[in-house]
Order: sequence, then structure tokens, then C-alpha cells
Amino acid sequence: MPYHSQPERIPTLLEALNNQTVDQLKALARLLPNGSVPTRKAELVSDVMQQMQGKALQTLWQQCDRLQQATIAEVVHSSDDRYQKQRFVSKYGAAATWNTSERPSHYSYSNPSILGLFFYSGTMPQDLKAQLKTFVPPPIPTQIESLETLPPAVSRSLTEYDYRERKQHKTQVEFPLSIRETEAIARRDLQTVLRLVDLGKVLISDKTFFPTGATLTAIAEVLEEGDYYSDWTAKRSPAGWNYEYDIGAIKPFAWVMLLQAGKLVELNGKRLALTKTGQRALNDLPEKTLQTLWKQWLKTTSLDELRRIDSIKGQTGKAKRSLTAVAGRRSAIVNALKDCPIDRWVALPDFLRYMIAAGYEF
Repeated sequence: MPYHSQPERIPTLLEALNNQTVDQLKALARLLPNGSVPTRKAELVSDVMQQMQGKALQTLWQQCDRLQQATIAEVVHSSDDRYQKQRFVSKYGAAATWNTSERPSHYSYSNPSILGLFFYSGTMPQDLKAQLKTFVPPPIPTQIESLETLPPAVSRSLTEYDYRERKQHKTQVEFPLSIRETEAIARRDLQTVLRLVDLGKVLISDKTFFPTGATLTAIAEVLEEGDYYSDWTAKRSPAGWNYEYDIGAIKPFAWVMLLQAGKLVELNGKRLALTKTGQRALNDLPEKTLQTLWKQWLKTTSLDELRRIDSIKGQTGKAKRSLTAVAGRRSAIVNALKDCPIDRWVALPDFLRYMIAAGYEF
């Protein structure tokens, strides 16, 4: 995008044009069909203004290519006057042409595409937007890519660095897919973990409230299908340093934190004990308890899920202030999950692209 800063709103096209330099206005005038390029600023402004009205404006719109028309439509039919590049590229797979130079510069205004007549520092003037809304059709709906059935395997390109040859090697690897019916398993695993708590087998730290290593192992052993990556260990390079972290416990850790968030357990020394609500959950329908745990987890701030990923730095100290609020982040993800089609498969990268394209940002 060829602009430095992006204003939230520009009331009028006249204001936008008056804020341009003479050279910028000449570049815009050269995009107009009349062919004349005045030299004085007032004449340049008047010339562009005349061509951005009525049928002349519709003609300019028709001269735009598919992506340029989509760029205009997205803003015209949005409550925001600003072009959102990340959202647009996530939805359409590419950005429109904003600069006609063979080597466009971020700071160059000398060769704008036709979009330069519609946007000023990436923002569309409000009176121009109102005109365009009378004839520009709404953009295509934002959709999630999904599959009805899964293939037996997925192909991925892996890049590894050969330290002896000092170069990278790419290989195609087929990963077999397996389906785990987690919905049914979760009902039974919930009851299993509650019983383990009732037996006094679940220990946590009284400072972090995280389960101990021995507890994680004990829970993993009684879960119906164990943990997701129970056999994963960190790899080492020929030089001897770690280049991949241990994944660590996922399901055992999650169950302990969920039970605490749902107030089904309480700390008794260093062991967890069932509360009255937890004792009732032993006899309640598991799906009812799972629903309660889910709702309670969305509100809890006792743990930021990002803290489980060691490679994400800056999560403590002063840097923590730059992170978004946990509850708001979860809310955006949940709202996007509600848009997923039922009885179809969605790849995680496609889901993440949809979140950005649909504006589920945090």
C-alpha cells in the first residue's frame, strides 16, 4: 500500500484532493480519460472532482479490474472507510494493483493505479463512498473453505538444513490422517478425571495452580486414548543443540485447569478435592458438565493459553502489556467457530484465514 499513515475518516473528496501535492494531483489527472493535465493546483483539483461525479464515476469504476472493484466494494459496503489489506488478502488471496510502476516504492506516489482516485492514504472519502454505494454491488460473502470427507493422507513440503552440505533440502512427505472422536471420549474422560480427584491423586502447585509432573503422567495413563503426542520427544541437531521443544502434556493439563475454572475442585493442601458442585458432576450428564466448563473457561483469566507455548516470548514483565486481553481473544475465536459449517472438515490454516477475512481480530 503506497501510504504512510491511514486516517480513520475523510469527510469529502475535495478535502482529500486539497491535501495532495501538485505532483500527486498530476499523477491522478493522468488517470482520467480527458487526457489534459492542468499545471495549477486549483485547476487540477477541479478537473479530478468533475471526473469523479455521476456517469463519469461509473465509467472509472468499470475500468477497474476484478480485484480493484472488489477493493472498492469491500470498503463501500463496510462501516469502516479504510482499506484493510490483511483482511482483503485473506479473503481474495491477493491484493489489487495500487501502483503501476515496475518497482513500486512504499513512498512513491508518482505511478498510482486507478485506485488512487478512490483512496487517499488508504481511506475512501465519505461523500465519494456515498456516491459509489448507489451502483457498486456488495462484495462476495466471506466463506470458510471446508471438505465433506477427509483424504487418507495430506502432503506437506518439509525443509531441512544439511549442515554438512550447508544448504537446504525440500522433501514431500505424506502424513496419514486419523480421526479421533473426541466428543464421545471427552464425556468419559471427564468422569475419569473427577474420580481421580476424588481419590486424592491430583496434585497441583499452590503458587501456579498447575498440575505436577507426576499428576500429568497419572492422568495421561487413565485417559481413554492417552494424550495427543505422548510419544513425542525433542530432537537434537548434529551439533547437539535442541531445535524443537518437547510438546509436553496437553489433555491432562487442560482437564486440571478446566476443573478449577469450573469450580468443580478446590485446593486441599497440595491436592485437589471435589467441591459440592464437583461431587454432583459425578452423577450429572457429562455433556451438561462439559457445557458448564466451556462457558466458565471463556470467562476465566487464570491462564493465558499462550503461556503454554515457550517460543512466544514477551509474555511476562512490561512486554505483557502489549498482549490482547484473554477473554476478548477467546470471544473472537468462539464467534468464528460458530460460523464453521456443520458436518464438514475445516483445515486450521483455512480457519485462521477466515478469521482475518471476516474481521474476527483481537
